[in-house]
Amino acid sequence: MYAEPVLNRATATSSVTSGIVTSIQIDNPGFGYDPNNPPPVLVELDTYQTELVRSFKVVGDFGIITGIQTYLSGTPGIGTTSPKISFTLKSEQYDNSTLGIGYTSLNVLGVTNSQLSKGDYFVITDSNVETGGDLIGISTLLGGMASYPESVVGVATQFLDGIYIVEDVTEPSVGIVTVTCNFAPMIDDYVQVWPRGENDTGVNTNGYYGRYSWAKIYDYQNRVLGNPKTFEVFKDNGITGLSTCPKIMRTRNIVSQ
Repeated sequence: MYAEPVLNRATATSSVTSGIVTSIQIDNPGFGYDPNNPPPVLVELDTYQTELVRSFKVVGDFGIITGIQTYLSGTPGIGTTSPKISFTLKSEQYDNSTLGIGYTSLNVLGVTNSQLSKGDYFVITDSNVETGGDLIGISTLLGGMASYPESVVGVATQFLDGIYIVEDVTEPSVGIVTVTCNFAPMIDDYVQVWPRGENDTGVNTNGYYGRYSWAKIYDYQNRVLGNPKTFEVFKDNGITGLSTCPKIMRTRNIVSQ
């Protein structure tokens, strides 16, 4: 008795989180071996998608969050569709001589304040601000609460770390800008955040609430004419979800000798 291996192949499905195999489900155990002494199984690495983009433009910056404030739905001046949170952002600035070879500070490149504008996405990391529940960011460009949950752009859990979209931005002043973001209400018509934790039990923030970072690439030279890939973003679990998302890397072209 024999079997064609292609037609009778044992199969299994694995789940991977942050590069770690969390479970394996056997779909077809196959046959031809002793169940008490099964052969070892090798788990194949995830298949990577890559795409060569020959030319594009890029803009972005990073820095720290120095202030945070929440607003009820209907607060004058910032719309009525949902609660809001404003973040005061200060772009990072360095003495260029201390960064080392190959690095340039933002201010040397003319970036003295965040370049974020309405409709731009940004990421918050290293936050020390607790939330009263899942902080669900929504976009008015996608319909706001009228098209919820399709309008969800990201969900932060426990702390602010996650993806956000700018709904309003102030004019820069001494390197500082304030951006406002919309959120689905946690309770009634507001959201809850605590810079020092609930009941002020945490460590004093000393004017630091976390880090922000953002960038976007646009005006691709060859993407439309080619076969562009689809890269999914898993945004509903704060930064933990982002760790399994695609990464864009800039590399120096290597020419064979």
